[in-house]
Amino acid sequence: MFKCKLIDLLFIIPISRWREFLIRNHYEKCPECIRNLAGSEEVQTLLIREVEEKELSGFWAALKARYRNRSHRRSPLFTSSRKWIYQAAGSVLIAVLAVWIFIAVNSNGKGELVESFRINYIKIDNQPAQTYIYQPKDSDMILVWAEKSSEGE
Repeated sequence: MFKCKLIDLLFIIPISRWREFLIRNHYEKCPECIRNLAGSEEVQTLLIREVEEKELSGFWAALKARYRNRSHRRSPLFTSSRKWIYQAAGSVLIAVLAVWIFIAVNSNGKGELVESFRINYIKIDNQPAQTYIYQPKDSDMILVWAEKSSEGE
């Protein structure tokens, strides 16, 4: 369901090849989207049959009058549609994710580097531990390994 809403959001991109890609790869294969498509009974009311052609003598005049009435009105800059809300929320989400990824990539987990450190002693079970200190080549990382001293040593 979330994927379908995301695809609907991506469908607003006005590139015909992109929309064709979405239709072929999602809408034709998704059972949820197929269930939401209009049935043939719903579409029949929108189609004009040859029998009705004779009854449409005043069709073009009515269409022209309707167009004239609408052309005088100024279309609103923003419609009160939920699409705008989804687009704005998606844009903000993408911007936040981009900034977060940019900061994460550029910081590389390096905070303030410690110039030096000192370990006086390490105890395990109140006994002095045997320690190993290792620094890999070309790395700022230092590994400190401590293990319990064996009884014989």
